[in-house]
Order: sequence, then structure tokens, then C-alpha cells
Amino acid sequence: MTFDLRNTSDADLRFQLALISGELAQRKGGGVVADVLRNIGDHLSGAPRLAAPPVVRDVISAVCSARDVQVAEVLGPKAHRRLAEARWEIWTRLDALRTTQGRPRFSRSQLGAFLNRDHTTVLHGLKRWADLCEVDG
Repeated sequence: MTFDLRNTSDADLRFQLALISGELAQRKGGGVVADVLRNIGDHLSGAPRLAAPPVVRDVISAVCSARDVQVAEVLGPKAHRRLAEARWEIWTRLDALRTTQGRPRFSRSQLGAFLNRDHTTVLHGLKRWADLCEVDG
């Protein structure tokens, strides 16, 4: 895998670093290097790849604080149950926000981009969170 990082914005560079760290994490012994690269990417610009409005940052911070997880972990590639549940809750809270016309404020693709995920992952997460709340209800 090769990457051309010349003339690359901070957001694109963070994305490339996330790809590299994800590749390394899948290889034996690449965990430490992947963590270092992820940390470099997190500190490059201090901004998410998709510029999140303040309300999104507030929801992410509130959920991460309540669940005692780091924002960087939620934005990262790991799929631990506690991180997945935090993402599900964030997406559910953000999906509940409506415009004055009653439409969702953010598309599922935007919700996914806020946490570096695909829109289909958001759909799955919303369903899982609803199921989890129904069981716990």
C-alpha cells in the first residue's frame, strides 16, 4: 500500500493515517505502530474529517464522558462493545435532532462521517441501540 501525502490537507492526512494504522492493526505486531500513527493523526489538526457542528461535538463529548470512553477511541477503528454502544447512542441522539420542518437534521451519511463510519454502519447501530433499549426498557 502506498500513499502520496504531498499537497494533502490535514483532514486527508488524518484519513490516510487512519487507513495505515488500520492496516497495521490487522498485521501481527503492528498494534503499537498503529496506535502511534492514530495518535499522530488525532493531534494533527484537532478537527474531525467532516467539520462537525458544535451540537455534534457536544453530543459526542457528553456520551463519551458518561460512558467513560475517549473521543479518540470512538472515532478510531476499534470495535469493542463499549465503543460500539457509545457510537450507537451518539447516532441515536443525533438522529433524534430535527429541523423546524420536522426532517432529520443530519443524513445517515453525515452521521457516519462524524464518527468515521459508513452510513450502513449507522443504520445497523440505530437498530442495535433500539433493540438494546427495548430489552433494557
